[in-house]
This record gives sequence, C-alpha cells and structure tokens, in this order.
Amino acid sequence: MRLTRKLTIAVGLTTALFALSMTTMPALAEDEPGPEGSLEAADTADVPPMALPAVEGIEWQREWEGYGASATESDIAPLAIDVLLDAIDADISRFGGHGADAHEADAGERIGAYLAMRVAGADQEDMERAALAWLAHLLDVPEPPVSSASIGGLDVLALAPPEGMGPLFIYAAGDTVHFISTPEGDAARILAALP
Repeated sequence: MRLTRKLTIAVGLTTALFALSMTTMPALAEDEPGPEGSLEAADTADVPPMALPAVEGIEWQREWEGYGASATESDIAPLAIDVLLDAIDADISRFGGHGADAHEADAGERIGAYLAMRVAGADQEDMERAALAWLAHLLDVPEPPVSSASIGGLDVLALAPPEGMGPLFIYAAGDTVHFISTPEGDAARILAALP
C-alpha cells in the first residue's frame, strides 16, 4: 500500500476508507467454528452493537459496521484491525467497529468522517495505546505525530495532518476509541453526542 493511500486512510478517514468498507459484512453464526486467538474466531457475544451518535445538523452516509471475524473481510483489509488488536493482546472476537461519512444535513456537503472501534473488556489506556499503534502502522512511522488537545471540554489527541488534509481527533473512552475527521467545531458536536 503506498504511503499516500495509508495517509488517506489514517488521517482523513476519507472516502477511500469508506469506499473500501461499503460492503455489508455478513454476520457469522454464533456456532461457526474458528480457532481461538486468530482472525477467524467467530464468537462475537462480547461485542455489543454500536450506534452512530445522533448529532443535530449532521447526517451519516455510507455507513460501515463490522463485528468479530466479519470485520476482517477482504474488502476492508486495509483497516489492519489485527494491528490494533495485537497492540493490546486482544482476540478478534472482542472487536466491533462502526463508522460513516459525515455530511451537513441541510447542504449535503461532506464535512468528514467518523469511526469508532471497540475491544470488549479493554480499558481507556489500552484503547489509546492501540489507536496510536494502529495509526503508526497505517502511516508507516515509529510514532504518529499527535499532540494533546481539548475539544468541547474533553481531552483528545490531535493528529498533525499533512498539508491538504483535514484534522483527525482521537478520543478514547472505556473500551472504545473514536476517530473524528471533521473541522474542530463539528468534532466538538460529535464528541458531545457520544454516550
């Protein structure tokens, strides 16, 4: 994968990411076999369904959702979910992800994207560490260029975007990490709507 494509996926969570993930993933049967500890593990009982935050003025489009092994289908392999899980020694059966493009509800103009990734049973520190490892992998750097910021009264990490790309804010809460790639004002509204 070329570095520019990696930057597009990681920094902007842009159209490329959601174009890759447009395919609806089939749910696996609870009794479908899969070796424990591998990407083929199929038990997703520990991963509750996730919902997109309801934000006045923002309409979600091109929604993606994946749980357990179904989240690793080839259409979204560039998401490198295994890197996120390996960073905290977690099994794919504990993974859930949900994201969408963010559009202004009135004008319909795309303003960015949102992606949440959950690892059932992980804590906030684990999720932040996993998010940074994931971004470093996608950007092909030892450490992603992030700084601490406060948006809407919440402590977040802000990824320094390359020229021509929008900001990316990272917020870890409990067992979920949220990636918000919108202007800061919209990011504040999305963060305020999170459970």
